[in-house]
Amino acid sequence: MPPKEGGKSKQIQASKSNAKKAASGGDKKGKKKWSKGRVGDKLNNAVLFEKGALEKFNKEVPNMKVITISTVSDRFKIGGSLARRALKELIAKNAVKEVLRNGPVQIYTRSAERAAAAAAAAAAEAAAPQKKGGKKAKKEEADE
Repeated sequence: MPPKEGGKSKQIQASKSNAKKAASGGDKKGKKKWSKGRVGDKLNNAVLFEKGALEKFNKEVPNMKVITISTVSDRFKIGGSLARRALKELIAKNAVKEVLRNGPVQIYTRSAERAAAAAAAAAAEAAAPQKKGGKKAKKEEADE
């Protein structure tokens, strides 16, 4: 019979080393490191209107169907307090009207006058004949 690999003495040594590891506190990795947690990007919204931003605001917001402070703040990258003040000015000009005010929620919509004017403009565009912009149309214009 050939000799066994790893006789009794090796088995005893292995069990002793395992016992020492268990007594010393298990893993030698150290304390658990907590994850840092995921943090969203901080918005750097403006607190004052820039040169063209106010004109853009006054042009686009009265044409929106549903207007909230949040949507205005997101779209124009302005702070909530600036959005509230600007919407109050639009209400004073009758450009928008208030639909709902319930605590922190304020919902606005375009005024009926503006909506009628926008519908009329859209109808006028649809009724106007459209020019073709191809090579033949340019050639015909040059011939005239």
